[in-house]
Amino acid sequence: MKNITEMALVNGNLSGVYLTMKDYEKALSAAYKDLELSKLLITKQRNVPNPSMGIAFAYGYIGAVFFAKASYDSALFYYQKSLQIHRDLNHKNGVASMLVDIASFYSHNKNYQQAQICALEALEISLNLSSNQLILSHF
Repeated sequence: MKNITEMALVNGNLSGVYLTMKDYEKALSAAYKDLELSKLLITKQRNVPNPSMGIAFAYGYIGAVFFAKASYDSALFYYQKSLQIHRDLNHKNGVASMLVDIASFYSHNKNYQQAQICALEALEISLNLSSNQLILSHF
């Protein structure tokens, strides 16, 4: 079980590295592998804290890759899936982070009113958590 968790984390990290390198196919492959392993943890849930959290992060990684590839509708789809899991788990940092990503999507698509709504909700959550680092990391 621990090996599956570690493999999922490594694939999530690899996705971020490949995304930074603009190797989108490898980034997407690593993110999907992270998702697959995180889903496997759900079926073998013994002694694994919040296995759904891994799925939420994997969806966020997949969304980020699609956003970088200019596949904006796919990005929003995965961002929203991630957001819903974070909300279900009451993981405030994850909710705020996904709201910032969704705000970026709306801003990019010139839907500034919706972008503002998402960004302000993210800001409110972050301020309530004193997560100034989260705020700074997205702007």
